[in-house]
Amino acid sequence: KLRHGAMQYVPVGVLVGTVLLLELFIAFFKWSDIKQSIPASSSPTSGPNLTNTEAIGQVLYTQYVYPFQAAGIILFIAMIGAIVLTLRTRPGVKRQKVAVQNERRPEDAMEILKVPSESQG
Repeated sequence: KLRHGAMQYVPVGVLVGTVLLLELFIAFFKWSDIKQSIPASSSPTSGPNLTNTEAIGQVLYTQYVYPFQAAGIILFIAMIGAIVLTLRTRPGVKRQKVAVQNERRPEDAMEILKVPSESQG
């Protein structure tokens, strides 16, 4: 019952996976070409006007590009997993219905009763 209708999403998943792998292969081969063409003198500390942010960016996008990409993919998968786990419906669990709450009128929500006091008895 949980997997009913899941096969309709397989082509989209295969397409997204293929595009992702293609981008990773292109990035790997282009990166190796770029890495060979970078002179050894261009280190993150080169240049007198280099800020901390620029130095971190240079190190992150040159020496640690693959771990950075892997961390991004892991966080993306975790985010998708959290969304999927939260949106599934379970029997017996009450959910908020915003449309019903917005359509609610004061006349439907409360009833005015005239309660007799002790003196009216």
